[in-house]
Amino acid sequence: MNEYHKKHPLISAALSFIFPGAGQLYNEEYSKGIILIAAAIASIVSIVYNGLSMGNEIMNGAALPQTPFILRIITSALIYFCLWLYGIIDGAVCAQRLSNQSFATAESEAPQPQTKETFIGLGVVLVVIGILGILNLLGLKFHLVIKFGWPVAIILLGFYFLAKSTGLLKGDK
Repeated sequence: MNEYHKKHPLISAALSFIFPGAGQLYNEEYSKGIILIAAAIASIVSIVYNGLSMGNEIMNGAALPQTPFILRIITSALIYFCLWLYGIIDGAVCAQRLSNQSFATAESEAPQPQTKETFIGLGVVLVVIGILGILNLLGLKFHLVIKFGWPVAIILLGFYFLAKSTGLLKGDK
């Protein structure tokens, strides 16, 4: 059954208000939803880990917690807030766009399921989580992966967008 399902923007926004990515899952944008959920969970884990580390330091007799712990908590909280806000806005806008589309009459005009994109997004998330798990088992600290890994990730993402926009990737228009 290839037909558009009307989505209500308030339901999508409310689900994203509860947790980033839930509204995208409601809109059937699975890869975007999974990525938002994984990023939100990572930022929550970072907040909790740094909060516990800071509390442990205070319990061991430090008069004031070290600034890096406070900065990491603030940075992770800002990242979570941005993900949360993006999830709410994007969920409502995409639900509105989906509900405004007319039902397709011919099968060729019907939207194709995004199974390929969903599996690619899920695959990327699982590979990244697996690599981080292996690095953690090898003794590499998670904050070092974030500290040195995000510039590499941004560069790779930039190359991907450049290759996609110039048509260097196979199958792109």
